[in-house]
Amino acid sequence: MTDAFAVLGLDPAMNLCPVELETRYLELSREFHPDFASGESADTQAERIRRSADVNDAYRALRNPWVRAERVAEVLDPGCMERTKALPPMFLMEAMELAEEVAGRSDDARPALHAKIEADVNDYLARITQALEESRGADAAVLLHESRYFRKALHDLDDPEDF
Repeated sequence: MTDAFAVLGLDPAMNLCPVELETRYLELSREFHPDFASGESADTQAERIRRSADVNDAYRALRNPWVRAERVAEVLDPGCMERTKALPPMFLMEAMELAEEVAGRSDDARPALHAKIEADVNDYLARITQALEESRGADAAVLLHESRYFRKALHDLDDPEDF
């Protein structure tokens, strides 16, 4: 996996300024855009295309706070996302109960359930950010894995046709 922060020349952090991120992306997009490679060697053109793709991928990744958190965690503790994939059975049981609650919800219960799950998702993001700010990559990775169940539940609640 390419280091998105390195590609954009940014320090790995959760609190990236959106304007700085976009400005850096636009600068590098112009610098490496393949349209400006005419007249250059085939190798230079190929490199420009590769770099342009890397810049686009890095920007797409870092704009998303969840992907950005995974990338910061991996910078802090390489391999932590893979090492922390196995979650405790008690958590998995609670996640299954949440999924069942979402699947069996009535339309009247939807707004309250949505608000509860959305608050849980926001709480996860805050806890992940705190763990990363404290350089606890593995702790953030566990929280990221757990948060996927809540984000999925929120998605399933928002898109009932997916059931």
